[in-house]
Amino acid sequence: MTPESDRADAVDKPIVFVGQMGVGKSTLGRLLASALDRPFVDSDEYIRRATGRNAREVAESVGVEDLHDLELEALADALTTDGVVVAAAASVIDSERGRIRLDERICAKPSPTVHALVYRPQIPQFFNFGANDRANRRSV
Repeated sequence: MTPESDRADAVDKPIVFVGQMGVGKSTLGRLLASALDRPFVDSDEYIRRATGRNAREVAESVGVEDLHDLELEALADALTTDGVVVAAAASVIDSERGRIRLDERICAKPSPTVHALVYRPQIPQFFNFGANDRANRRSV
């Protein structure tokens, strides 16, 4: 493969943010999806639409295992869309099914030698947001 074909292949690959609640997956995911003009799926919103409850309420009413099944379902459904940006629950990497699904669809895996650290209040500035004007947004 050439660098050009690798880049072309990566355009259709999903970008998946995985992490604990409150770390900024949804915020960063929405900003990146908008900057790249890609669809965005938030597993929390998926669960809310499917159950009428948030993740904490689902866990309290039917248990953590059922919540994790819903989170896997959200990931699997999202990954059927080419180029999607996903904010996924941390539980998806605890499951072999989740890891396999991610392995099949993503083009790059985290590496301990590659880190991108962004101070959360600066995320909008990183993407040059502020005005809702695509022409002013920085390419990423």
